[in-house]
Amino acid sequence: MTDPNKQRPRFLKEEPSDSDMFLGGGHQRTAFALIDFIKSDQDIGIIGLEGDLGSGKSTVVQLVKNSLEKANHDLSAEGADLNSGKIKSDKKAESDERKYQLLTFDLDEHSHSSIRKALVVALHGTIKELLQNDSVDIKKYIKSELEKHVDSIYKKIKNSTLDGHSKLTIKDRVQWACNKIALILSQSDFRRDENNFNDSSLDKLDDARDIALGRKLETLRKVKSEMNVWLMLFAISFALFVRYIVDAIKNIINSIHVFFSKDLNYVFDIENTLTTAAGLSLLILMGSKLFVDRFTDLNRSKVSVIDLYKKNSNDNIAESIRIDRDIHSFELKKALHDFIEIIPSDTTLALVVDNIDRVESRLVQEVWSDLNIISSISSANFKVILPYSEVKLAKALSDEDDDYSITGREYVSKRLPIVFRAPPIITADWRMQFESYWKESIWFIKGCKEVSELIDIWSPGNTPVTPRFLKRLINDIATSYVGCPEEDIHGLCFAFYLLVYKSHRPNVTIYQALALRPELDKSGGSKVVDDGEQELKEWNENLSKTHDLMDRVFKGQAEWPEEVTCINYQANKEISFSELLEKPIAEAINTKDTKSILELSLVIGFDIYFKRVIERFLPEELYDLACDVSAWGDREPAGNWLDKYFPEINYRAANSQREVKLNSFKNMYPLKRAGYTLSYVRVQNEFDDYEFERKPINNETIRHFYDCSVLLGKKPSVIYDPPADFFYEYLWPLRNKLKLWDIESIVMDQSLKKGLFYKLKNSYHMEERIPMDADMIVWFNSKNRIGDKALNDGMFEKIDFLFRDSRGVEFFPNLEVWGKSESTKFLARYFAEFSEEMPDKMKNKWLSALLVHGIISGDLIAQNNKDVESVSVSEPSLWDVIKDEIVGLDFDENYLTFAPLEVIAASVPKTEYSEILIPALVKLFENDRIVELDDSMRDELRTLKVSLNDLDYDCSVLVSKLNELITS
Repeated sequence: MTDPNKQRPRFLKEEPSDSDMFLGGGHQRTAFALIDFIKSDQDIGIIGLEGDLGSGKSTVVQLVKNSLEKANHDLSAEGADLNSGKIKSDKKAESDERKYQLLTFDLDEHSHSSIRKALVVALHGTIKELLQNDSVDIKKYIKSELEKHVDSIYKKIKNSTLDGHSKLTIKDRVQWACNKIALILSQSDFRRDENNFNDSSLDKLDDARDIALGRKLETLRKVKSEMNVWLMLFAISFALFVRYIVDAIKNIINSIHVFFSKDLNYVFDIENTLTTAAGLSLLILMGSKLFVDRFTDLNRSKVSVIDLYKKNSNDNIAESIRIDRDIHSFELKKALHDFIEIIPSDTTLALVVDNIDRVESRLVQEVWSDLNIISSISSANFKVILPYSEVKLAKALSDEDDDYSITGREYVSKRLPIVFRAPPIITADWRMQFESYWKESIWFIKGCKEVSELIDIWSPGNTPVTPRFLKRLINDIATSYVGCPEEDIHGLCFAFYLLVYKSHRPNVTIYQALALRPELDKSGGSKVVDDGEQELKEWNENLSKTHDLMDRVFKGQAEWPEEVTCINYQANKEISFSELLEKPIAEAINTKDTKSILELSLVIGFDIYFKRVIERFLPEELYDLACDVSAWGDREPAGNWLDKYFPEINYRAANSQREVKLNSFKNMYPLKRAGYTLSYVRVQNEFDDYEFERKPINNETIRHFYDCSVLLGKKPSVIYDPPADFFYEYLWPLRNKLKLWDIESIVMDQSLKKGLFYKLKNSYHMEERIPMDADMIVWFNSKNRIGDKALNDGMFEKIDFLFRDSRGVEFFPNLEVWGKSESTKFLARYFAEFSEEMPDKMKNKWLSALLVHGIISGDLIAQNNKDVESVSVSEPSLWDVIKDEIVGLDFDENYLTFAPLEVIAASVPKTEYSEILIPALVKLFENDRIVELDDSMRDELRTLKVSLNDLDYDCSVLVSKLNELITS
């Protein structure tokens, strides 16, 4: 409910002023010039009144109207003394006694109807009123004259009857009778003249209106009638029947006894006979007609007896009727011409065509053509005034591609040769008028002078301050005051809200209006205004001046933003500022809206509400916000924000006792890389909880544990000696995401290897593990060294591992069949059958594995070895299967590490595949892929070194490596 004790403003009406309120007096002088033009007898049909929107054109028109009404009133009071009957008749008096009528036709009011019809109706009503008023004035004068005449006659009659009728002479009696007759005739003539006065002009006026509006139709009707002979005879007989039927009946009655008596006392003469025949002529005609119709052609059109009675006939009628839906230009011209002729000769009608600059361009162009018609009908007693804004009107009349409205300006100058101007408002004038409006409407609100300064800042240079603008601003301040629960709000805060924020929506938000640096948004978001850098620069300059004004008025205190928010939200300060900052800050943090946070941080009071809001959030969520701010496109505001508020976030992180959410440390990485000092108290606590097994490590927590490790820059102890289960379930599947732990560099000891082999065997039927297990076997093979002991109890029993997927050959060195002859034939047949279908990489793997397998098993039969009993003539040997395929083989040296050193030493000198094995050995030795040597192994290496001397292949690099190993 409204506070009953609250002051009530007086709202200002938007209407033309009855007087020139400004010291310059320009409106009054323009009005005088228009009045002189209207009163002059110059034959100019239309004149212009030019001025910007709100510049006071309506006030000028109102001043003209008031002046003309005053002149009419003075004329009515002084021009004719009806009581005395004296009328001025000299020429000067005649010119001074002219009457004036001002008709304002609002185009905007009739923009959705027919303009021409509305204009005709408006002119008709005004001219009719002029005629009626003129009739009343003349009737009053005639009536006064007649009353004096009747009084004179009545006195004469009264005087002649004073002495009684007996004493009157014949002359007196005649005079008395004449006076009596004159009195009666005078009163009768006056009443008749009074009723018929000006009926002719009014009829002409109505006819002109009706014809123009299409209400009166004049049609040419051509009728060709057919007169039938029977109809002519019927008319004659009917007349005779009416005249003689009684006599005919009498004659018939008188003659009846002739048929019943022998004595003939009554004799028909010719007269009686003709009379009887005439009386019965109608019946004779009708009987004849019935008799004739019976024997005439049925196809001929007949005239019935009823037709004879009703006088029916066939008429040919041709009509031409024209009905117009709207008034055409020639009809408008004819109506206006008739209207002007009917206007009383002593009256001037001034038509004001108002608001032409407020209607659509289409209507402007239509009205413009009508103005040409109006201006062509020039008359001393009909003037037209056109108030307009040159910019608006020229733009409406110009072509679409005419950016400077040149064609429109040409049309205006051609149609309006005489233009008066409503002057712009002088600054000193509008300030005084604004103060007057303020005192009239909101006298109880302080800040009139300061609001004037704000108007100076925000009024564009090409838009003058008009009375309409001032009244609207005062009324808006009044309505804002009424709706605001806070009473003691400075008027400057109301004006700030209206001029800085509301008038620039939606390009400007309330936060930007209250911001300290609105120019923050240069690369990351939308500009404050969208019309270019110049507008943005002007906005920043005006806002800077505004904040200087606010600081000066409020002495640097931060209370004025609270008052502005009260006006915006129509609530008390606590609720309004909470709505302005607290909720948007929380929402921006939740939605990670960096732009909003940066904008809000510039609003006065942000510091207080930001510290209050962040208490609801976890420190990690605040680090997320800081990370987003650090990535903002505009480095300057982002850097300033972080410098100011990052220490507050660190303080919250160091002292928070709230539980840490999983995976909430990720956005701390970019801040750490950017060089910001973070608080790791919560990170260290989380790391210790997992390190000392106070919290379990599983699929959900492993990544969170990893984040802690990375932020602290240290690996957990479990990485250096991982249990097989932990490695298999967590580390290996996430090895690509836990890169800083470098899972693939973990040292493979026998315990880890045995445990992983056990997990691999148990997961044989788990299809989802197939790719992962194959990757792990590849990693195992890359870790194996020459001389590593095989896990005899951990080897894979099933040969099916070879065919588990396309990379099953990676399991081969870890199968029980590796290096055993019983599987060689099967493997040779399998490769011979499917090798053509294998991809090149897979085929190289199989050839490398089969080559080493054959060397270990002894089943690799050389080309010139003819004494081996196992040679089968019916089935090709392993050598026969692979000998052609290994030419140019990209050998995988990992398989060679699974061969005993003595086998390698014995096989390398074989010329058939020495070129494959020697480079592989060099690569393995260079990567330290050999166990620590004992004496027996050194002897094997020495034997290998000696056997290399018999080869033609360049073995210098291998020999050098062997020397290093032997002497190490």
